[in-house]
Amino acid sequence: MKLNLFERVIGPIAPRYALNRVKSRAALEMFANTRRFDGASKTSRFSGWKRPGTNADSAMAGSISALRNGSRDLTRNNPWASKALKVIANNTVGTGIKGQVVGRNKTQSKKLQEKWKIWTEGGNIDLDNKLDLVALESLIITAVAESGEALIRRAVVKPTGPNVIPFKVQVLEPDFIDTTKNDHLSQGVYIQDGIEFNNRGEVLAYWLYDKHPGEMRTYWFNKIESTRYPADEIIHVFDKTRPGQTRGYPWVSAAIRRLKDYDDYEDAQLVRQKIAAAFVGFVYDSTKESGGDTGLEAGGETDEDKLENFQPGMFEHLGPGKDVKFSSPPTVSNYAEYARSNLMGVAAAYGITYESLTGDYSNVNFSSGRMGWLEMSRNVNKWQASIMRAQFLERLASWFFFGLELAGEDVKGASIKWVYPKREMIDPTKEIPALIKSARAGLTSIPRIHASMGENSDEILEEIAEFNEKMDKLGIISDADPRNTNIQGMQHKDGTAEPEPDNTDEE
Repeated sequence: MKLNLFERVIGPIAPRYALNRVKSRAALEMFANTRRFDGASKTSRFSGWKRPGTNADSAMAGSISALRNGSRDLTRNNPWASKALKVIANNTVGTGIKGQVVGRNKTQSKKLQEKWKIWTEGGNIDLDNKLDLVALESLIITAVAESGEALIRRAVVKPTGPNVIPFKVQVLEPDFIDTTKNDHLSQGVYIQDGIEFNNRGEVLAYWLYDKHPGEMRTYWFNKIESTRYPADEIIHVFDKTRPGQTRGYPWVSAAIRRLKDYDDYEDAQLVRQKIAAAFVGFVYDSTKESGGDTGLEAGGETDEDKLENFQPGMFEHLGPGKDVKFSSPPTVSNYAEYARSNLMGVAAAYGITYESLTGDYSNVNFSSGRMGWLEMSRNVNKWQASIMRAQFLERLASWFFFGLELAGEDVKGASIKWVYPKREMIDPTKEIPALIKSARAGLTSIPRIHASMGENSDEILEEIAEFNEKMDKLGIISDADPRNTNIQGMQHKDGTAEPEPDNTDEE
């Protein structure tokens, strides 16, 4: 190790002190150079990287409103942000996550299923009397993806007609939470950003505005106030990604700057091309005598003679000394690569594939397309299970059974099984035989296969039984009757055989 100036000066005077200083400096340098985690380095390379050690809620404090408003602005004005929300909603909800009531017996199941159908398939469930459960599901997952979270409020109403459930639901945006409400109450109870907790961190209530704070058409001159709603009257839905997290943030947050910059870049390129295309050509005057600024005083061209407009097939006769030079609009290099790179990052932030976001399948084959589809399906399955089912639908089912109890109905032992929408097959000729073999090998069951296709197994089996009964009465043998196949599934009862299908992959 090289001695510094101080050590060279102090060495002859106090050699022991100088030696200890050099040893200590060497040990310190060795410790500093010991590789632990490169990402934890505090060198100049990482000097601008801010890495706060805040918890989930503190990390969002002061930012959640700006992120939410930015996400909504992109949804309104950017086609890719708008398309991403449609992809998420269409794949997570699609034709609807449907509830199948399972009771103690068939009679109870059928009775309660009918009441569930009456409540959820009409306007009986929506406080605005416009949406059914499927539409509400789509609205909720869209709000969660765009705004980070959604609130569902239970409203007590007087049931009408065949509906006996005295509740309706209202979907609210997270803006309704009064984030100015912060207080410490008795016995460890406290209010943080409009949500009331007990000393164990359990949610006790939500403080919600009576109007949307962003309403400016009617209520801008009115003072809005917040009201306390017990937690059992509110369903708070968001994608919880960190322990202790109590609020959600927009899914585009990780790419919001990237998407905004790309949006501005596209707009700038478009304006640039429009301006360049507007200047078709430039007229040059090569005469020495210009007659002043315009040439009009020397008998030059008049305003009517100026060549300012072009149209297809036209011929223009120019005066002496005039020449037209056409412009060369600028070209954009590597635009496709730049656009693809940016949109891949945007798709990753939303949790969907680049192909589903853009509709561009030019760079995938069957295998790579299927791999991307399966990876996105895992995200969709997670959203269905951890967001829609666990946070919303299970709570909604508890409201349904509570309403039935208030109406004097027997709900003991009843529950609801959720049937998710059908996931479209990429190659049915290969996937359907695989499902048949799985069922016959005992790896799955027919009801599970029906559920994977978004169907109610009980309804399908009842329809098959009724169909078979009619066919038997008419004496018709049909290939559509699953009883007309042997254990291999290829031999009919009448003895005719079908060839084994060729499921080998094409080269």
